Amino acid sequence: MLAFATIGPITQLLVVEGRRNYVLLVSVRESRIVDKKRMAICERPGALARDEAGRLFVANRFSASIQLVDTMRWVSEKNVAITEAFVRHFTACWGLLAIPLKNA
Repeated sequence: MLAFATIGPITQLLVVEGRRNYVLLVSVRESRIVDKKRMAICERPGALARDEAGRLFVANRFSASIQLVDTMRWVSEKNVAITEAFVRHFTACWGLLAIPLKNA
């Protein structure tokens, strides 16, 4: 789950629905869900990260890559990193990605 935006009294959260391969955009106001949208950002979305510049990154479990997401159209724009295996979590900071490696 990732807090995507706060617009006035409404907070928008991104939640990955792993079994159905969708990302939910949930709008919450005063602890109640007021809107929910299901989006197919990439083939099999995994971990999400957002950097300080507002860019959204998603780990695509199908292609073992991390992709930049266009938040106007809600589609993956381009691959920014190719990994050898599935990435469970990562972080982004000013466009740089940090991916922890197992047994490193």
